[in-house]
Amino acid sequence: MYKIFKSYLINLGFIADASVIWISDDNLKSIYSTLNISHNLMLSYPNLIDIINNHTITNIQETYIETKSGLKYNYINEHNNNYLETDTFLLNDIDYYNLKYYINNQRLSVLTFNLGHKIISNEILGSEASKVSQCQLHYSSTSGWYKNLEMSSCSKNAFDLVSQYKLIGLQEMNIKYQDSSIKYLKNLNPYFEFLSSIYLTNCSLLTIFDIRVTGPGILITLSNYNFLSRGIQASWFKKINLLFINLHAPHEIQLKSELECCLKNIERNYGTNINPERIIIVGDFNDDKKELFNDCIFVFGRYARISGVTPNSCCYGDNYKYVGDYIFDTEVTSRYYGFPPDYIRETSLMSDHDPIVMIEDNLL
Repeated sequence: MYKIFKSYLINLGFIADASVIWISDDNLKSIYSTLNISHNLMLSYPNLIDIINNHTITNIQETYIETKSGLKYNYINEHNNNYLETDTFLLNDIDYYNLKYYINNQRLSVLTFNLGHKIISNEILGSEASKVSQCQLHYSSTSGWYKNLEMSSCSKNAFDLVSQYKLIGLQEMNIKYQDSSIKYLKNLNPYFEFLSSIYLTNCSLLTIFDIRVTGPGILITLSNYNFLSRGIQASWFKKINLLFINLHAPHEIQLKSELECCLKNIERNYGTNINPERIIIVGDFNDDKKELFNDCIFVFGRYARISGVTPNSCCYGDNYKYVGDYIFDTEVTSRYYGFPPDYIRETSLMSDHDPIVMIEDNLL
């Protein structure tokens, strides 16, 4: 039997309150139920049992962990997985102290973000002109640029936010700056992979994924597939049976009917070899008329919905009068939906659009 103390669980943020909990070595169901993990997650994380069983903890005292052999280790930094070796023995890669970090980094966190084509290139033009002017004023010492003209400083801020998420759909990536942007993001998270689709000749949709969470992804639509005059891309993640669709919709269309027609064509032309258990659709829907605001999207024989109250996110130049940046999901799970938790519109200088995120609840 493994004994887990109330103070230990509370200290790591697993629970708000609990009595001493005992976990049986020979009863997998009790392990999952004690740690509050659903059956679906159990199937997704079969190695969790090995993680738990490999570390038989007999006592927790303050910040120390004591194994059956009496070796003690002082936990230093959860997020960097650094430990102080107080005896001539190193902890394995995953133990109880970084179990929360490991599991929480396997949960799905999704972000959709229209980066603003002219914001990336730092040009005071078009509908993004007022935001670019604000960025240039704030970063006046470099005239709004970051480093060696690789991207604007505001776009650099946006990429810093992007790096915190596991599955991302970006719209209006400026093709000229795509390579330097990918390089910057790859330095922030070396596990990121990228799928790009061109539209409007100088823009791209960029799907970004943390391969540790999603497994490999492939683009099933053509790299220049269009949604009327704009772009749409569909990516398949076999490991988690997920179809991820990233789009930038045109203005002034019958949005719901046109989009569902486009998705039907994707299913007919590209979806014959996949059988997704879950479908997530993200993007800038340009939903000025709120056609989809309280509605759903029919896709691959099921319905995708927004799982939360969508805030106005478009745009800086219009004083954020409009909704339209959405995340639709066919799966109903407990999650956070809205602006990123640490995002403050007035001070987080990134784009003329606000980012929207969906974060599944802590698994522990």
